[in-house]
Formats: sequence, structure tokens, C-alpha cells
Amino acid sequence: MDRTRLGLLILAAVLRLGVAAAFPNLHHPDESYQFFEQAHRLAFGYGVLPWEFEEGIRSMLLPALFAKLFSVLGALGASPYAYLFAARALLACLSLVVVASMYDYGRRIGPTHAIVGGLVAATWFELVYFSGRPLMEAIATDFLLAALALGSPRSRELRVPTLALIGGCAGACLMLRVQLAPGLAVLLLGLCGTRLRARWLPVLAGAAVPIAVFGASDWISWGSPFHSQIGAFRINYLAHKASHYGVEPVGWYLTTLLGTWWVASPLLIALVAVRWRAQALWIAVAVAIVASHSLVPHKEYRFVFPAFACLALVAAFGSADLIERLRARFPRRGRAVLIAACAAWVAGSAALAAGPRYAFNWVTDRDLVNAEFVLYRQPTLCGLLLYSYPWYELGGYAFLHRNVPIYRRFSDVPLAVEERAANFALVRRSELAELGPEYEAGACLGRGSPHDLCIVERRGECIADPSLPSLLDTRRLGE
Repeated sequence: MDRTRLGLLILAAVLRLGVAAAFPNLHHPDESYQFFEQAHRLAFGYGVLPWEFEEGIRSMLLPALFAKLFSVLGALGASPYAYLFAARALLACLSLVVVASMYDYGRRIGPTHAIVGGLVAATWFELVYFSGRPLMEAIATDFLLAALALGSPRSRELRVPTLALIGGCAGACLMLRVQLAPGLAVLLLGLCGTRLRARWLPVLAGAAVPIAVFGASDWISWGSPFHSQIGAFRINYLAHKASHYGVEPVGWYLTTLLGTWWVASPLLIALVAVRWRAQALWIAVAVAIVASHSLVPHKEYRFVFPAFACLALVAAFGSADLIERLRARFPRRGRAVLIAACAAWVAGSAALAAGPRYAFNWVTDRDLVNAEFVLYRQPTLCGLLLYSYPWYELGGYAFLHRNVPIYRRFSDVPLAVEERAANFALVRRSELAELGPEYEAGACLGRGSPHDLCIVERRGECIADPSLPSLLDTRRLGE
């Protein structure tokens, strides 16, 4: 391995592990309840069971694998922060495949493209942000970008092992996020065309491996192959279940892209245009992903993150094209031009990450997650009341790691009943006075705002009431 490649991988690893350690927050409840919580439930025997896992519309393969990690670390006495960081670190290390792939693809073009492509893959704020997150879109992006890099440039004569590896990446991407199928179809059609024996057969053979693994996992978990994929399509699309969580207009993803890239949008789009001939397939894949998701009423930024990542990397290689032209015109200043361009990419990425359009992502639900880490260390904890917060904003038992009931505030249940059932509560500072006098104000996470999260404690034991269900008792969560 050459030193530049190794240096980029080290830089990417440091950034990703640093983010995983410094920002143990949740981008979306799915991170916990669809992944960490299920791994915790399998590893330790208790946890919240959302409706998706009652219906069997989510694969158990990855939660089952990470449950092994949780079990081992739990047996060694690891805290929830420690085993969750370990899980995020593994996912972050998986994303290093993207950095290596972009560097190798760039090297097939030239040294400048290798350096710029590898650096942007290592430091681009969206790639770093999603690298350690257990979201299927984020993990699928690693495989999608690896497949694109392996197949580029399109004129490259691909050997059978490479084609099989491309197929394996595409198959894994499909099983992780079946909604990316239109983009994957464009990718494979662009690479294989009408070459059935030379390309399609090796690609399909490679894709069959991850598809078979996920199918077998569903068979074991739910009783039939591909039960989760079929069920998710039936419930979310045919029955329009996903629309219950909000709908957006058709053009929402375009405005989201412009908002995410903010003031850099015109420049980045121009750089994509510079590269449109050489990486037309990448752009077509991104367009297919955005277009197909735009037809679905329920929209979220994370759903099309794979497309945004494709376009950002195309822009990176477009800038490398311009750098090469400048270096040819000013050969004595070629090194300075390259260094300036790399510095601009890093600075621009950092500015967008900390800018007003994106900074809130780094701290979403941070206080609730940190509060659970604090409660984990309370030896007297026997029940927890969520006074001001919906259950899905909490990290769940994966973050609390205490087998005690968690209660939601029910307006039709007397507060005294809930207070007797829980000896700790999470409440906003402005609502502290609504709790009984037996509660003592503890630590408040914030800077004095009325919306600060406060941890309050009541002396004494917990007296459970059968009329008050906890998160462990409540089924059909999310309906």
C-alpha cells in the first residue's frame, strides 16, 4: 500500500472514530429501534419491540450479528457507551472501503484524481456524518460507491473476479435498501449492457451470494425467504403505511440537496457538470435514486443520501479535471494548485458541516442519549418516567442498559400513579413544578433554557400499577 493511500485511510479513520466518540446522538429513531435496540434485545433478553419486528418487515441479520458483539462486550462489563461506540466504530471502518475505492479509481485516471478523490471521500461532511450510523441507507451507500468505483472508468475491461465483486456489492446494497433498486438497475445496465456471458453472468453470480444470505436469514427469522423485503413493500407502499409519518412534495429532494450544500451548491453542481461525460453513469445512478424516491410521498433526507454522496464525489473528480488543466498551464505552480484545491475541499466541508443548514444534525437527541448514560450509573433506578418526551426520541434500552420499566406520560392516568411507578423522570426545566414535591431536581443538560432536559429523582421504591404499561409491555409501537 502506497503512503498516500495509507495516509488518507488513517485520516478518514481518525475523523470517523472521532465523530462516533464525540457525537453519540441519533439522526433518526431507526438507528436505535431498528438496529441497536434489537441487537440489545437479542444479546441481553430485553428491549423495545416495534411493530416492524412484530410484522417481520425488517431483516434480523445485522442486529443478530451486532448482538454477538454486545454479548461479548457486556460479559466483559462494558458500559452502553462502550459497546455502542464499538458498534459505530465497526460501521465507520466499513466506510473506509469508500475511501480506498475512490483512491483506486482516481489512480486509474492519474495521481491528481487519486489524491482529490480519496481526500474528499475521507473528509466530506456527509460521508463522515453517516459513516458510523446503523442506518440501512448509510451502509448501503458504502457498497453502492464501491461498485461504481470498481466499474469505472466505463471503458475499462473488467475481469471476472472484478465483475463478481461488483455484483456482490450491488446485491448487498439491494438487500440492505431495496428502494435503491432503480439506481442499481441503471448501474448494472450501464456496466453490462447486452454482454450476457461476459458481464451479466459474473455480476449475477456475485450478487447471488449476499442475496442468498439475506434470504436465508429471513427464512430463519420469519419463516420464509425475503419475508422482510416483501412485507416492507406490501405495508409501506401498497398499504401506504410510510405516509403516516409525513408526506412531502415531489421536488422536496431537490430543495433538500440545495439546502444541504447551501452556498456551495452552484459550485458543486458546476463541478458535476465538468465531469458529466466521464462519470455519466454515476450521475444517472444518482438521478434514478432521487427520481424514484421523489414519487414516494414520505420523504427523508437520509433516503437519498446515496445519491448525494455520488454527486459529491463526481464533483471531486470534476475539480481534479480542472486542477490538471491549471497544472498544465502553470507547471511551476502545479503543486501549489493541488494543495490549495485540497485545502478548499476540506475547509468547505468543515464549513458546511458547522453551517446553519446542517449543524443541528450533530446534536439531535444528544441530551436524551447522554441522560440515559447518566441513568445507567444510578444504582437506585427502578423506574423511569418520560414526562415531556415521546418514547421514540429516547435511545431505548440499548443506551440505558437497565432492565427497569420506562413509562410514557399518559394524560388519562393520574400523575400520582406514574410518580409512584418511577423514581426517576426526564422532564423539561419549564415543567419541573408540575411534578410532585417528593421529586428532587438533579442535573439539567443545557444552558438554562426552559427547554433544557432535567433528570429528577424521587426517594423511595417503585410501585408498579397494572394500568400503566411500560415500553417493555407496549406493543405495536409506532402505529
